[in-house]
Amino acid sequence: MIQDAETAFNKLRPYPSFQRGLESGGPLLVQGALVLGRYGGSVSTAPFSPESDIDPAVDQEELLESWAEAHSCWFPNANSYVTAQGYRFYGFGGEAQVYAEQDKYVHKVCRIGQYESPGRFIDRPIIENALCPAAALEVEGFGRNADGEFVVLLRQRFFRQAHIMNEKEISLDDFNKLFEAK
Repeated sequence: MIQDAETAFNKLRPYPSFQRGLESGGPLLVQGALVLGRYGGSVSTAPFSPESDIDPAVDQEELLESWAEAHSCWFPNANSYVTAQGYRFYGFGGEAQVYAEQDKYVHKVCRIGQYESPGRFIDRPIIENALCPAAALEVEGFGRNADGEFVVLLRQRFFRQAHIMNEKEISLDDFNKLFEAK
């Protein structure tokens, strides 16, 4: 059976680790999830109708941007903000540009383009924090990068000698085994 992140998210929701995953993402993750939660009973559900010309991703971006501006956690040029904090550029991948704060934290400017909406992106740190609390992702703010793409600023503990996980380490089969005993 093919499963996606929404299936994993909903499977994790009844467990206390879900709550810890949400809370360990910091108050901006919780508040951002609540702001986007107005789109339905689930944080990861956005209204979509094939007949509608309304794009839930654009609506969610506008809603989150408006909320973040009102709460002083909006950064119109997120990369400039991170650099102005004195963090040094560390590297980049398909999703994020990473900046190091000495050997304490890494700050990630994460593009959410490969997700359907900001709500779908918000699911990611919740799941990651629940499954790997030692490497919790904390939301620091929201903004746009130099290309004008919607981004989420995240902070994570710096891990020396960390390795890149392979597909076997992050497979959904292993994830499912964690919950079979319930």
